[in-house]
Parts: sequence; C-alpha cells; structure tokens
Amino acid sequence: MDSSEKECLEQYKNVSLIDPFCAAAWDSFICWPPLSPGEMMNKPCPQMDTKGTVIGDATHPGMFAVRSCAENGSWVENRTNFSLCITNMAAKFRHNIENYRGNSTVWQLPKKLDQIETFRIEVILSTITLKRSLILYEN
Repeated sequence: MDSSEKECLEQYKNVSLIDPFCAAAWDSFICWPPLSPGEMMNKPCPQMDTKGTVIGDATHPGMFAVRSCAENGSWVENRTNFSLCITNMAAKFRHNIENYRGNSTVWQLPKKLDQIETFRIEVILSTITLKRSLILYEN
C-alpha cells in the first residue's frame, strides 16, 4: 500500500454508513469516499501528460471519472470508469492538432504531396482510359 492509498483510506476510516456500503477506495489516481448502495459519484479527472503519467494534483475542469456502488454494497466492477476522461482528452488533443495544422506550414507539405499524388493517379487513370479506347477503336 503506497502513501497516497494509505492517506485516502485513513481519511475515511471513521465514516460510518449503514451496512452494506462501499468502503473508501483508492484507484491509483483518485480517492473515493464510502458510498451507500445504488449511489454514483463523479470526480474530476486527473491531468496527465501525453504518456499517461499523472501531473501532480491538477485536474481537468469539466472532465469526470465515475464510480458506482452496487446495491449489494460493493463497487461496480471494482473499478473507476475513466472513459469520459479519455474521450474528452482525445477530443481536446484532436482539437489542438487541428489548430496546429491550421497555423503551421509544416502541415502544408503533406497537403501538397497529397495533391501531387492525386494528380499523378488522375494522369495514370486517364492514360489507361485512353489506351483502352485506342485498343477498342483499332479492333
């Protein structure tokens, strides 16, 4: 048990709920308080760098992880649902890439290469069409 997990569990050790209940939990990123059966809680997603490493105690505003307590007093699937964090982070990353592409000449070279390749394919297809037409005309 690492110090963050120990600190999390210590923080809620004197909280009493009527049994059954989901005990406080540490998921390696977020400390979850005890919850009554059927309750769901969301907490801000931890900020991460591009490698998925948590950056200090900072959180993403507007992005939430979710954890649910089942009717039997156990955490649903005994895990935190970070899917909204990942989806929102991916959308933010795509938005940043699009902004970067629009403001940088670095992204203009691939666009030009795509145009050249498209033109090259059009020339090849036109040549093939012309050759087929000539063959059909000769026969």
